[in-house]
Amino acid sequence: MAELNKIDAIIEEVSKSSEAFRFKFLKGEFNHFLPPFESVAAFFSVKMDAKNIYKMLHSTGDKLPTISSSSLHEIGRKGVGKTIFKKFMQLMPARLLDLMLGKLDKWLVRSFNVQSNAAQWLPGIQSFYMGMASAQGVVTPSNFYRPLSEFITLRSHQDIEFKEKLKEKVIANKIDINNDFLLWENETKPFFKKHTLISEGALNLLSQLMKDKSFLTNATNTEKEKYISYIFEIEYDFLFNCIACYETGYVGEYQESSEHIHWLISETLSAYSEPDNEVSCFRCFFNTLIQRYDENDIQINHRQIASCIPLKGYVNTDGEDKLSAQYNKLFKWYRSIDLPSSAVLSEFIINLSQLSKYSMDTTIVDVASLAIALDKAFIEKKEAIHAEFGLEIDVFIIWKKFISNYDIYYQYHRKRYLQQIGGE
Repeated sequence: MAELNKIDAIIEEVSKSSEAFRFKFLKGEFNHFLPPFESVAAFFSVKMDAKNIYKMLHSTGDKLPTISSSSLHEIGRKGVGKTIFKKFMQLMPARLLDLMLGKLDKWLVRSFNVQSNAAQWLPGIQSFYMGMASAQGVVTPSNFYRPLSEFITLRSHQDIEFKEKLKEKVIANKIDINNDFLLWENETKPFFKKHTLISEGALNLLSQLMKDKSFLTNATNTEKEKYISYIFEIEYDFLFNCIACYETGYVGEYQESSEHIHWLISETLSAYSEPDNEVSCFRCFFNTLIQRYDENDIQINHRQIASCIPLKGYVNTDGEDKLSAQYNKLFKWYRSIDLPSSAVLSEFIINLSQLSKYSMDTTIVDVASLAIALDKAFIEKKEAIHAEFGLEIDVFIIWKKFISNYDIYYQYHRKRYLQQIGGE
């Protein structure tokens, strides 16, 4: 491949600068407006380091260059030598190689110039647009991702432009990059206010934290609960936008002519965030799915659902039959215990589709994965908040109230989508 030969030549040239030069891939920067790709993947328990990328590609059956586990580990830390780095570059898709050779659009070049996380997001988004363009107006699966693609592209461009303007002001000595409070108040806060759905209260909380990081210590429990909700709002803004765009695309692609203007995501999160709800998001997902079955005159109960759980190498050692073991496993999942891997979850959903004879596409796995991810996130947040603020804080009430904000994001993106297709 010509691109690989050019990359090899560049690696050779760079390595001449020093015999001790180490090649490595850097992680994205911490940024709530446009988080690094690996942090969003981590939310869904997907590790995007070199070792896991190699393992994932290896599972597809593709012939790969041999790279040791220790080298894959070091490529994201201290770096590796040119020989190993050349091998790793053989794993890269052709379009990423084009990017590294400067063949793609100006936005990618600009993203590197200001160290924006857009450099991680834009190459992947390009493939969505390519899929849509190749269809020449015919509905394709790629159109499902159109709202999500357009949102991430817009966020990427906004992040790049913001960082470029900051860079210009720093060079002109118009702002002090070392004064975090003034930088937030005069530059970042107005930018967030203009381009996000984050509330004024949440943005003001950050202003207070900039001035006095210890003020939360002396706050009342009621104030702490409000501030914790604001922190959730800031932390999950990008993710909620992405999820809302995903659901908007699905409804527009598959359900626009039906009576449903929401999909399983909204229905699950609505049930989960009910004030009197006491069960996990994963349990709410299945309760919602069973309601869908009822609407289609399909009778199925939790024990039948449990029968779809794959139990590899099951051995009856304590007198428990397989169905009982599956039933116990299902209710562990409902209580966020021993949650399934993505592979087990996918097999489980396929089995359930066959049992119910109800057509379910692979996106059902995505909704189930979201429910599991939210359950895991809640457990982590609960432990951290109790450790910092005490056990008297009811984290579940705060969390559910925060989750109820999802509908604001969904209605915002659905409105934009309807305006867009109405103008086409």
